[in-house]
Amino acid sequence: MKACHAAALAVFWLIIRPPLLGPAGPLDRNAPLKKWAITEMILDTYAQCEKIRGQIIQDVAKNPSIKEGLLTYYRQSDALRIFEGMKEQYEHSVCVSSDDPRLNGYY
Repeated sequence: MKACHAAALAVFWLIIRPPLLGPAGPLDRNAPLKKWAITEMILDTYAQCEKIRGQIIQDVAKNPSIKEGLLTYYRQSDALRIFEGMKEQYEHSVCVSSDDPRLNGYY
């Protein structure tokens, strides 16, 4: 088998997060996976995927620059709602294998 064919068959892991129904939510956790947003891709193992996903969740919750960035564009009350929606979105992210049939034609 040629190297390019072997690469095409390689399985990797993606971190995907559910879409928001509006700028601040609620989440659409029932949306087909191909409508979910990719956070990270090309992770080698499920364990690595879950580790990175956990780090992202912690980073979003603890990083004050995210809220500060939102305050640049939105009123404080709106920025807080958007931030909470974003945080919830990452908390409900999942790791999926690139060969998961629910991703049919996603990338």
